Amino acid sequence: MFAVLLVPCQSAPAPVLRDFQVEGLDLARAARWAELKSLCAERISSTPADPVAEVLMAYAELGLGSPETALSRLTPILASKAASPLAWWVSGLCHIHQGTFELAVEDARRLSDFHPDLAFELLQRPALLKHLGCEGPLPRRVIPNATRLDQPSAPTYPAGARNLGIHGDVVMDLILDAQGKPIAAKAIWGPPLLVPTAVDYAKTFTFKPILPTGGPVMLRISVPFRLVRGANYQAAPKQLLASDALERPSDSK
Repeated sequence: MFAVLLVPCQSAPAPVLRDFQVEGLDLARAARWAELKSLCAERISSTPADPVAEVLMAYAELGLGSPETALSRLTPILASKAASPLAWWVSGLCHIHQGTFELAVEDARRLSDFHPDLAFELLQRPALLKHLGCEGPLPRRVIPNATRLDQPSAPTYPAGARNLGIHGDVVMDLILDAQGKPIAAKAIWGPPLLVPTAVDYAKTFTFKPILPTGGPVMLRISVPFRLVRGANYQAAPKQLLASDALERPSDSK
């Protein structure tokens, strides 16, 4: 049985399409895979080339134990620019089920661009974590700037934020691979106009691997954006950078 998250499509669907998707995801949540497959078959028959129906049909095939069939349905959808977060998530589940974990990680990288929360959920699946070198939940760390081995030049300041004089910090969580490269990143605090640039910038960092096993790690960093002049400054809350829920590694100096 697979856990199910209710994931909206990227594009705003028509009411009938939205109702169909909600009904399909409700069936998946209840693990009523045969009913979901029947619902999707009826939809595809009446509405050919419906990407939502194809993705949910792939989900049903996966639930019925046929990840190969599911992936064959997803392949043309994922090759298009209109692939939804749900499509990448189901693809990642299929690859985990098959044991093709490197492909699941790549799905998570793609998914992180559209839906970071789903990417984090996918990367914390027990089978994938075990393959990546973790026997339990991902260790969480607060990482000081000194652990960054490579930090490219600062990105172009977001024009909208600059015009409004907005500057401050963006705090985000990242999941690193064994080489210290971010797989996925999501902002948890910061001025909205700075968030997209900060997340994209953080994904270009290379960090010092901090696990003896060489496995992945989840960490929290703050990316500052400074203007020489600006009225709207937001400093990152200290509790986010030194939370009791996060552990500072002894080898991070």
